[in-house]
Amino acid sequence: MPTITPHKELIFTGEIASGARGARARLVQEWLGLQGHGVAIDNDYGGATETAVEGFQVARGLAATGRVDEATVAALTAPMQAALAPLAVPAGGLEDAAVAVAGQHLAPHPREVGGGNSGPWVRFPMNGRHGKAWPWCAGFACFILRQACDPPGQFMAVSQDRFLRQVGGVRQGTPSAYHRRRVRVY
Repeated sequence: MPTITPHKELIFTGEIASGARGARARLVQEWLGLQGHGVAIDNDYGGATETAVEGFQVARGLAATGRVDEATVAALTAPMQAALAPLAVPAGGLEDAAVAVAGQHLAPHPREVGGGNSGPWVRFPMNGRHGKAWPWCAGFACFILRQACDPPGQFMAVSQDRFLRQVGGVRQGTPSAYHRRRVRVY
């Protein structure tokens, strides 16, 4: 499977601690909620967030500092990192590859947090977008297919009839240039 470029949801950009405000504080609050250490998602890293971080750190065997360091970010984002890990290419073709990739992504139970169509699991497949105008189910499906269709050095061979059934919206039986690059049609 392809190597996914790290998204800002997963990159450690420096320590985050009490007093932080804005997107970084929100991201910590979202990841805490996804990990069962929920706090109000208010973009303000205050005492409640610090206490939740300490609880998370204790639960993961990390030093309970209440500050989000690189080790804490790695632990908070571990479910998404696992979902993006390379898989062996299944022998059965595109369907099997898509099912394998989807299973890996669904195993950590991705979900919204902080409102409808919001949170790291929404933004990642939606290229950073979120909110009502960006239904993440569509982004998730496209992301899975992109990952399934792009194993390094290999092509997913499917018949053109099968391809056209799998890739809805292709007009007049002609796959787009994007799809021809991703799937070898015969």
